[in-house]
Amino acid sequence: ESLAADDGRWADDPGMAAVFLPAGRALREGETLRQPALAATLRTVAAEGAGAFYRSHIGERFCTGFRERGGLLEPADLAAHETEVTAPLRLDALEHQFVTTPPNSQGSVLLGLLAALHRTGDWIDPLGAEAGTLARLFAHAVEDRRLRLGDPRTGAVAARPDGDTVAVVAADDEGYAVAVIESLFDAFGSGVLEPGTGIIAHDRGAGFSLEPGSVNRLRPRARPAHSLMPLLVLRDGRPRAVAGTMGGWAQPQIHTQILSRVLGREEPVEGAVAAPRWTVDVRSEEHTSELQSPN
Repeated sequence: ESLAADDGRWADDPGMAAVFLPAGRALREGETLRQPALAATLRTVAAEGAGAFYRSHIGERFCTGFRERGGLLEPADLAAHETEVTAPLRLDALEHQFVTTPPNSQGSVLLGLLAALHRTGDWIDPLGAEAGTLARLFAHAVEDRRLRLGDPRTGAVAARPDGDTVAVVAADDEGYAVAVIESLFDAFGSGVLEPGTGIIAHDRGAGFSLEPGSVNRLRPRARPAHSLMPLLVLRDGRPRAVAGTMGGWAQPQIHTQILSRVLGREEPVEGAVAAPRWTVDVRSEEHTSELQSPN
């Protein structure tokens, strides 16, 4: 569906067109998607490690192809990358311990919502009589995210995410649990596919702000505020739930409503995920709500 909706956009990029519009139109259901350049890149990374991209020939080829499309990325930019292993944020509330990612992720927004619920003394049914209270909390959370969330390395912290996100969670019977979440931001990122490597560039830079004085302003070596926030819920030190969701800026609100059902009302997970839910956005001081399909 994403291909069919945006095939005109992909036609403007030779790399995207060659892969996703090989016959001059978007691939259809049942047709074969072939990505030989990406397959070769992944085989090399599997054999040589991540350094093959960040500090070797794959990254150099990607930068060359990206510059041919007007990009500004240089091999030195990739070489300067350092993966960070950060301590998670933790909150004890509502008889559970919630563990999630720190800024520049919006995990802090979810913990703020849960802390507010803790102060009220209990979970709130998102479809019950107190839904208005929850909506006001959501509105404050969205505004707080807009004003405060950014990269803690380059300024004070706590956007605009919109697109497709994939969250994968797993748990075993020995008490181990993991949540992984990934997104190019929009469904096909920037819409630029470098033909030599088969890699599509993301467009997470759209999460920066151009407003003067914004904590999330565009500047060198800064990371944009983003929406990804895997979640681990503990009770008495042991995993009770592990979660991830798509939904961009609304992820904290989605988590809050599902947790209210699963932890607060002890509903089955399948029913909680499938139940109707709603979100609150804040635009120009006007609070708007949207009924969201679980799917």
